[in-house]
Formats: sequence, C-alpha cells, structure tokens
Amino acid sequence: MGTWSYTILGNDDAMDFWGIFVYTCANNLNKKEYEEFGEIDNFEDIPLEDRQYIINKNFDKLLSIVKKDGSIDGYLTLGVFITENGGVLSQDDKSIILENIKDSEDKFFGGTGWSKRKKCFDEFRQKIINYDGEPQKFTHIGLFEKVLNHLERS
Repeated sequence: MGTWSYTILGNDDAMDFWGIFVYTCANNLNKKEYEEFGEIDNFEDIPLEDRQYIINKNFDKLLSIVKKDGSIDGYLTLGVFITENGGVLSQDDKSIILENIKDSEDKFFGGTGWSKRKKCFDEFRQKIINYDGEPQKFTHIGLFEKVLNHLERS
C-alpha cells in the first residue's frame, strides 16, 4: 500500500475504494438516469442533489463491498464518500462504520506524522457521529499535491 499523507484518503487503498464507489454508482444507473446524468468522469461535477440520489440508491451495494473486503480503509472511505456528498447515513450505518474503524489506532498511529493522522481520525469520528445529512469537508492532500510540494521545496 502506498501512503502519501496522513489524511483519511491519503493512500492507494482509499483511492481504490473511492474509484470502486464511483464505478458502482455509475454502473447501476438505469438508461433514463444515465441519459440524465451523462457519463460520470468526475463524480464531484454532478450537482449535489443528483449525487445524493445516486449514492442513496446504491448505499447497500457500497456497504456490501466494504463489508466483503473488511478493511479499515474501506469503512473510512465509505464514511467520507457518503458524508462529503450528503448521502443518507442512518444511526445503524454510523455504528457499523465506527465499530469497524475502532482498531485503527493499532494500524495507523505509529511512526512519522502519527499526531496529524490521529487528528484526522478524531475529526472523522466526530463528523460521523454528528452527521445530519449536511455535506462535510475533510482535509485532503492528494498524491500530486504532495509530489509538487516536494519538488517546490527542492
């Protein structure tokens, strides 16, 4: 697994899940929806109301993908994907996500940058607990941003 930042989505596995989620949502549009929404090259460019509809329609499929894989990154990415796009997240779904990331400290909080990573996890937990359907923003540092910052400092 490649990791480039301390953020929730700052690694290959999280980005793979994000892509799978977008693909799953796009792949499950019916003909009328596909014509209405067009090709989903950049999910974030679709109007929020339409993203919410697409995610809510596919939530059970997304959750089953994460449950089948069982990785912490899957649950974390699902939480970000749902809450950043204003999807519905029931109390039971919140509990499933939080229960499946509770052992994350063992995996992620050692070595360089652990305090920043822990801060992101704490922020994630609070956003999931308090989530009421209002789209959330998370800290993201993409791979290319990281490389560019490194090159600028060199």
